[in-house]
Amino acid sequence: MFSNAPAGTEGILTVALEGLAQPFATTFRVRRVEQQPLVADLQDFHFAWGIARRRGLEMPDPGDTRATFYLDNELAVGRVVKRGFFANPPYIGGIGYTWAETELFDLPTDPCQFRAFVGIKDGGAPSDGVLFRVEVKDARGVVRAIAEQMGYQGGWRPISGGICRRSPARESSCG
Repeated sequence: MFSNAPAGTEGILTVALEGLAQPFATTFRVRRVEQQPLVADLQDFHFAWGIARRRGLEMPDPGDTRATFYLDNELAVGRVVKRGFFANPPYIGGIGYTWAETELFDLPTDPCQFRAFVGIKDGGAPSDGVLFRVEVKDARGVVRAIAEQMGYQGGWRPISGGICRRSPARESSCG
């Protein structure tokens, strides 16, 4: 479970199972024991975005593909609303994927974790799922994937991966 509550915060977690012959619910007292620092909130960054047609090169979206990428304050997946980025791949003039790239920012010298959730927004056409990939480009321009997760309709799924500044001496300690 992920929480952004300050360390020491206490509360009640209620777990309810629906759709059973007899409904079941239970509660747990919980306390946040550690607060993990937020290195960068990607919602505060400017993004460039575009498309790549199947087997094609990445390019800015020409504007006639119906592809999109934007920050949405009310993304519902499985009727659970989160604030995040909405992306839709091109589907006019050929299929492919949508990419987005943020401006450069400094990572801490200690290893850290990228965390997010992925899913397919409620109300869309039936889908077999979407592969979400997070890549990091270092100062030399070397790109490496740090996380991949399939997103489906009906529920958010966590995606995470280790990131840190890379150097030959630290190569093995970076997720």
